[in-house]
Amino acid sequence: MSLEQLKLIRQQRAKRVYIEVQRAREIYEQAIRDLQDARNEVENYKIWRIRQQKVLFEKLQEGEFTADKLGSYNTTVERMKEQEQRLTATLPEYEEKYKQAQEVLELSREQLKNVNKDKEKVDEFIDMQAKEEKVIQERKEENEVDELSCFKSSQQAAG
Repeated sequence: MSLEQLKLIRQQRAKRVYIEVQRAREIYEQAIRDLQDARNEVENYKIWRIRQQKVLFEKLQEGEFTADKLGSYNTTVERMKEQEQRLTATLPEYEEKYKQAQEVLELSREQLKNVNKDKEKVDEFIDMQAKEEKVIQERKEENEVDELSCFKSSQQAAG
């Protein structure tokens, strides 16, 4: 395999890894949005539940107080609290997805860094080889000029 082929392979690999980093970043950003949305939903529901609970309590105080009204109030409040608990229970799942996405992004970035280092090493090696070939070519040309000079000198001496 030639160095140019190796360089091309490294460039293609770097491009693939870069695309993976972009995908990982998109997933990470979506995980952040999802987690924030879930937190907002819990907070908004909690605020709504408290307001509704106050409204229901005020209605309970209006008019005649009965055991049925109290039972209905308690049932409704309990259902609202259960819904809040269900929403809160989803947060660890979103937090875990966020952490996983963050880890994948960090690993992808590290992999990209390593791929770019490998690519740079190949580029440096190619540059170094090109310089060596240039020096060899220059020496070869100098030797040819010296040989030609020696040949002309020997021709003039003989002639």
